[in-house]
Amino acid sequence: MHRINIKNIRHRKWLLSAFFVVSAIFAAKLVANKLVRLSAQEMKSLQAPNFVSKGIEVSSKSKKDYALTDFKGKWVVLEWFNNRCPFVEKHYGTGNMQSLQKKYTEKGVIWLTVASSEMGKQGHLDENTAKQVIADRKSQQTAILFDASGDIARSFGATATPHMFVIDPNGNIVYQGAIDDKPAFRKSTLEGARNFVAEALDISLGLDAQNRKKIEVHQHPVYGCDIKNTLHPTT
Repeated sequence: MHRINIKNIRHRKWLLSAFFVVSAIFAAKLVANKLVRLSAQEMKSLQAPNFVSKGIEVSSKSKKDYALTDFKGKWVVLEWFNNRCPFVEKHYGTGNMQSLQKKYTEKGVIWLTVASSEMGKQGHLDENTAKQVIADRKSQQTAILFDASGDIARSFGATATPHMFVIDPNGNIVYQGAIDDKPAFRKSTLEGARNFVAEALDISLGLDAQNRKKIEVHQHPVYGCDIKNTLHPTT
């Protein structure tokens, strides 16, 4: 009769866990190293591409049609989302993202969360799963948009979750990239982080504590999980 070596089993489990953690961190770094492609000067005049999408309105949990042109004259935030991404969990698990959504939607900002994972891939959302996410996360955004085709992500050049875009009332992208300057999934890294989305909106809406008049950061290298879709440009 063979005796089971508990110590060896525990050691193997530890090695396996460590492998998956290191693999996740390595994959995240690959995304973090992808720089946004546009110069600050180009960013100032970059017109956001229009899109049409089905989505769930968070306040009513009803399915609706959305187009970016519907919100001309308003500030708009686009937030790329994967509910199972640890970098997304960093912001939703602490309530950080929901607090931002609530603060700015109450100021009239349109906050659109985009789910671009294709069907069968991690993070894919349909009407039912989106409603569950809204309930579980106590979401405060305007709507969750369905982009399983990847068309919206492709047109904006979004590559990661979370990848953030701030669009002014004239339809210009005034910020794109990471949500903050802490490219890690540990929740403790939120402390002292410089949130570029909040900064851009506060300056633009006259809420900035430093009374700055112009957005200082128009782009920052994005970090997070890669979007689970094929995002090569279509021909």
